[in-house]
Amino acid sequence: MMSVFEHYAADLIRNGFATRLGGTVSAALGQRVNELPWTGTHVAWHKTPGTVRFDWGQQSDTATADFVRTLSIGHFNQLCAFYGTSYPVFSFEADWLFDNLDLAAVGTHQYFLFGHINGDIDLSTFAEFETASTVWGWRA
Repeated sequence: MMSVFEHYAADLIRNGFATRLGGTVSAALGQRVNELPWTGTHVAWHKTPGTVRFDWGQQSDTATADFVRTLSIGHFNQLCAFYGTSYPVFSFEADWLFDNLDLAAVGTHQYFLFGHINGDIDLSTFAEFETASTVWGWRA
């Protein structure tokens, strides 16, 4: 039986919205995320200079997409999504992703976005998404 993640991922790939990246990317992204301090199940953004928080659950999808575009990840044409080391990493076209942040969650409650340029991942900045609740990241 297919998991919820696999079901949503298969739809995104089949419809051309997501591309699965190689397995070695996940370890690098997991290491980068864990370099920052954590509080419970989230990065301790309040201890990380230059970051901002947005209450996605209190705003429209359009306002949320507009906010994400103001983050440092907002200048990338492609982004990759990291859901945890137990899951594959996916690449998305940024314009599609910003307008479909809920679908890009692939049925998960939390995920991270990194810039993706010509096959390389930009580890210098990323954002954390708690689906339909909160977005954290660095201002551009």
